Amino acid sequence: MSALASPQLAWALLAVSIAFNVSHNALLKAAAALPLGTLRWATLGALALALGGLNALCFSLSLRSLHLGLAYPAFAGASVVLTLAGGRVLFSEPLSWQKLAGASLVVAGIALARWQGAGSS
Repeated sequence: MSALASPQLAWALLAVSIAFNVSHNALLKAAAALPLGTLRWATLGALALALGGLNALCFSLSLRSLHLGLAYPAFAGASVVLTLAGGRVLFSEPLSWQKLAGASLVVAGIALARWQGAGSS
């Protein structure tokens, strides 16, 4: 078994991919507040694109050991929850009970998929 096929490494790569994805989205939000064409806007945009590429690389490498049907929901759900939290902390975006309930349902769905996935091959 190659090192890239290790399930532990695959989950670590998925976690890194999620972090890159959330950071990518935060940089896009920050860049959107700047005047178009400025150096700061271009720098944040370039960093966001780089993180998006690294996100795709880490996610694709994680799929060497993880099933897409489990990895993608985990990726999407964690990204939703962390992006909500980041929006609140970094940009003072409001958190309604509906958003919190929706994020809770996403987490519950991932846990259910993981639980089901653990018992099947």
